[in-house]
Amino acid sequence: MKIKNKVRIKRIIRLLCICCSIFGVVVTVMSILTSVLTLTNNTESKLYNDCINVFGAIANKPELYIKCVLCVLLLFALIILWILFFTDRRIKVKLKNGQIIEIKRCDLFKQNGFITVHCHDTFAMNNNAAIKDDSVLGEFIRIIKDHLDEIKKQIEVGIKDKKIGETCLIESDKIGKYILFAFSHQDSDNVKLSDKEYRDVIKKLWNALGNKYNNSINKDSWVNVVVMGDKRNTLSLDSVQMILYMVQTFISSSAKNNLRICLKKGQYKNVDLNGLKYIIEHMK
Repeated sequence: MKIKNKVRIKRIIRLLCICCSIFGVVVTVMSILTSVLTLTNNTESKLYNDCINVFGAIANKPELYIKCVLCVLLLFALIILWILFFTDRRIKVKLKNGQIIEIKRCDLFKQNGFITVHCHDTFAMNNNAAIKDDSVLGEFIRIIKDHLDEIKKQIEVGIKDKKIGETCLIESDKIGKYILFAFSHQDSDNVKLSDKEYRDVIKKLWNALGNKYNNSINKDSWVNVVVMGDKRNTLSLDSVQMILYMVQTFISSSAKNNLRICLKKGQYKNVDLNGLKYIIEHMK
């Protein structure tokens, strides 16, 4: 079944859920009003009589009563289905080799495991015009500001050649575990990456996890990333294409860990997670 058809079916079911919910709310409100009016001895009011007439009509027709009961039961069933299947805040896909890929609407820096911070090829850790405060690197710099000297020493030891695709593992009892990844040049605002170049750069990160850091990052480890490149106007890819490229290159890499792609809350509202799950499950 095509993704568009699955999305269309999901929307129809959502519409049915809304209609049944409205019906259930109306019946519930009428029941509450009738009970309140009875308890307050306000049985002469027009509202009370209207409610009684409706429920009286239902009582005189057993088949109508049965239909109402079935609708209420359907309402509860649809609410449960809605919670289980349509609150698409996260999806999980388990690969044949046991790895888990999770795509989740969450805060990157509040997740368990290794946090991936994509930065410039200079690995500069000082605030400047090229680093935006609301970027992943900007947030990371705020977190490490009191431990900057320690981080710089780890960068000096961990990086042999500062270039695109290079990585550096940062482990600290004070600030946690991070993977610095050189995703772009310091002056790359006008440098356009092709689809292949984007995939090649991302795959360097995944292969580093499976080769360079295989002693620290094993099959039980979680590595957290955001959608890298989503704010670069030099890329011709949309958010869904970037996510799929990240997943596809991860599956074909030497990485053995689990992967969590974090979608910032309030963003990616148009990304259909269930549709993504279907595509990932059928990737080879």
